[in-house]
Amino acid sequence: MLNFFKRKRREIVSSNSFWKYFKYALGEIVLIVIGVLVAVSIDNWNTSGIKEKQLNEIILKMKSDFQEDEKSLQFIREHYMTRKPLFDSIIDSRYSVNAIAKCKECHFLISGHLLFRPNVEGFSSVKRYVQGEDIENQKLLSFIQSYTILLDELQLMKSNIINDVNGNLIQWRDSYDWFTPFFQGKDNDDYYNYQTNTYEYRNKVAYHYALVYENYLPALQRIRDLQNQFLNP
Repeated sequence: MLNFFKRKRREIVSSNSFWKYFKYALGEIVLIVIGVLVAVSIDNWNTSGIKEKQLNEIILKMKSDFQEDEKSLQFIREHYMTRKPLFDSIIDSRYSVNAIAKCKECHFLISGHLLFRPNVEGFSSVKRYVQGEDIENQKLLSFIQSYTILLDELQLMKSNIINDVNGNLIQWRDSYDWFTPFFQGKDNDDYYNYQTNTYEYRNKVAYHYALVYENYLPALQRIRDLQNQFLNP
């Protein structure tokens, strides 16, 4: 092929025809431009393929994280739902002092918490990738936006629960003599009476109930639903 073009060029030059040489030169330029465009296209295609592979790999990691999250979400939901009747009974003043004393789970309803820690390594990688690339997948972009909002909401709700529990412990520590013996695991009638007969404790339980059952658990369900939508489109 190269010999053909060399021979053709010599023939045109030897003919002393300007227009023939001009057309030949123009043809060579066009061929060069086409060659460059084809090379760029192939390079872009290769680059696009590599990027798509990278994105698919980190999406697989995110899906794996979501599958792990499902176990934690289920466990946390079951943990709180088994305690819901206890909240209801205390709020409605159904327990006697003796009943409260025997209800070991009642003693720590609002002095502890079980909080969800989502696996965000995969999601964070996908989010960083999308922010650094021109992605046209609107479904993926919409998911990232929605999931980011939910994670921010969840963090706020977790902070509210943590602050409430810490606030209860600090107040009890500074205000009640039963605090130390009770948290040493000793039976304490003063604490059982506080749980049973004071509006202060019932109000605290009612507030914690609102934080957990009316805010936190519904937020976990929204997280769960969004993850499942992505896993099972």
